Amino acid sequence: MNDGLFRRWTKRSGRLVRITLPFGDIIEIALALLGLSPSDLAKLGWTFEDRKRLINHLLASGKEAQRMAPSTLDHVLLAVRLPAHDLHRLRCFAQRELPKRATQAAVIERLDWVLGGCVEPPLGRANAGVRHRATLPRR
Repeated sequence: MNDGLFRRWTKRSGRLVRITLPFGDIIEIALALLGLSPSDLAKLGWTFEDRKRLINHLLASGKEAQRMAPSTLDHVLLAVRLPAHDLHRLRCFAQRELPKRATQAAVIERLDWVLGGCVEPPLGRANAGVRHRATLPRR
C-alpha cells in the first residue's frame, strides 16, 4: 500500500474499535445525536457528515437487533464498530452534550465506562484492524 492510500484509509476510517452497549443505550445515544442543533455541532467542531457517520455506525447494530425477539432486547448487549477517530468524537459528545440530552444518568455512566476501556490491544493477527473489545461487566 503506498503512502497516499494509507493516509486516505486512516483519514476515512482507520482502525476499528468494537464496543458493546445495551440496545436501549445505543438508541438513546443515536436520538441525542439527532437532537444536536447546528450551533451544538459547531461547538463540538463537527459537521453534519460527522454526525451522520456516527449515527449510521450506531444504527448498524439495529440489523443485529432485528434478528432477536423484542422481549429480549432490554437484556442483550450489541456490538458497535467505530473508527478510532470517531471514538474520540463520541467521547467528547458524551462529556459535553449527552448529559443535557440523556433521559437516564446510567446511559452516560455506561458509555463513559465503555469508552474509557478502549485501549490498544496486544499485537497479533487475531486483533488486526480491531482495537480492544470494551464490554460492560456482566450483571
